[in-house]
Amino acid sequence: DEQGGGQWGDFTGLESKEIRRVFIRKVYSILMIQLSITFGLIALFHFTPSIREY
Repeated sequence: DEQGGGQWGDFTGLESKEIRRVFIRKVYSILMIQLSITFGLIALFHFTPSIREY
């Protein structure tokens, strides 16, 4: 509705607890993957002598 006074309609997608739970799980999964890769690279650069000397 173009003249709805800024209302976005009756979207109820994130109101469902199941959908919200799945969304939060995906977000935390992506975050944990990114942190794991970051810490893995830090460990590689810290504990590999030839890379550390560079």
